[in-house]
Amino acid sequence: MFGLRTAEIAQGIGVKFVAFTAALIMVASFALGYVLFVWLHRRLRLSLAGRRWWLIPVAWMVAEYARAVLFSIVSFGPGGRIGAYWSFGNVGYWLVDTPLVFISRWGGLYALSLTAAFLVVASLRSWRQKDWRPIAVVLATAVVVSTAGWALFAQPNGQKRDIVAVQFGNEFSPEAFSANTTTLLSSIPAQSADAVILPEYSHLWELQPEADTAALTRILKRDDGLVIDSVQEKSQGLGHNLISYHKSNGDTLFHQQKYFSVPGGEYVPYVYQVILAYVGQEQLLLHFNEQKSINHGDTPELPFAFEGVKYGALACSGIIAPELYRGMTARGAEILTSSASIDTMGISPSYSDQVIKMAKLHAVANARPFVQASRGGYSYIIDQNGGFVDKKLERGYGVLRGEVTSNSSRTTYSYTSDWVVIVGIFVIISMAARYWKIDNTQKET
Repeated sequence: MFGLRTAEIAQGIGVKFVAFTAALIMVASFALGYVLFVWLHRRLRLSLAGRRWWLIPVAWMVAEYARAVLFSIVSFGPGGRIGAYWSFGNVGYWLVDTPLVFISRWGGLYALSLTAAFLVVASLRSWRQKDWRPIAVVLATAVVVSTAGWALFAQPNGQKRDIVAVQFGNEFSPEAFSANTTTLLSSIPAQSADAVILPEYSHLWELQPEADTAALTRILKRDDGLVIDSVQEKSQGLGHNLISYHKSNGDTLFHQQKYFSVPGGEYVPYVYQVILAYVGQEQLLLHFNEQKSINHGDTPELPFAFEGVKYGALACSGIIAPELYRGMTARGAEILTSSASIDTMGISPSYSDQVIKMAKLHAVANARPFVQASRGGYSYIIDQNGGFVDKKLERGYGVLRGEVTSNSSRTTYSYTSDWVVIVGIFVIISMAARYWKIDNTQKET
């Protein structure tokens, strides 16, 4: 949080004020997940040495989910959404770069979190009791489940598509965007791309429409082509961020309003508005609203079909919420994309590293190729099994190219969402009710 670029929000001493208070709110909110876990651990009388040690990972998973929902409430504001969208720090991300990542095809991120917690707890139990069986059973089960998830969806069933993704530097300069896009695309062979993914707010076709059109038309296999980006709606007052599918000349094929917004990026949470008002910094709020605030759409985005393949595009903040891309897959998307503008968040190395894991998770859990084109951050093309087809893990201008295969087969997770959490909540409530009944009976006796 202290690495955020806050110049668009505040100046002078206000920069430190914004960084400190934002960090305090976020850390305090996410820390409550651990408080809930400890409370559940004690309320359910759990112990590593007890017979119900397997409930400890379940309690951890439920606490992680509750933490995500809680932060959405704390950070709620004009444009916010209530739900388990905030997955920063989930232990499930530990497993994304391991062969166990394919467990996510059965239950998404929280199935991975449950697995990671089981591995930790089983290891501790085995070490303390000098008995290797708990960790052996957990590890063997995880390997079998992950192998099954990989085998069932290892091969996509769709059509091959050549994708080009353009990356912009950490600046806001439509002139530079246009000039660099022309230069970067000149290295791509003519008529070799089925679709081009641009970063959020690319501003192409605004200053040099003929040059932009020529550069895109040259590399696309069809003259009218397909170009995906995200643009700011032109309107009086607060507009919408539009997820847009264009022809190579900039004409719109299809667009829809962005559904999910992030605090500090596109709106100011109500709790923060109170803080600003209390310390007499209302001008920061007004300045932010003028610079960055947008309205949001009322319904989740839909995929768009082009030449027999359905593309599921989201913009920027959508990458932090597994449910958004799962929902897009459930609605029929066969290739997932992200047009990102992370010049503010993107300067944090820890954030960038975590976003890569998020992107891999979206690809693997939904068995879909995933493409990100960013401004101020990293870009990559990932296949349905989480492998990099092409990547640029450094900031600056660049262009990526790779062949991916669409997929229409849906994983269990794509169908059912976070069912493991629902089962976990039911188990926790059942056990809590049991102890409540026992305690009441003992009191009466």
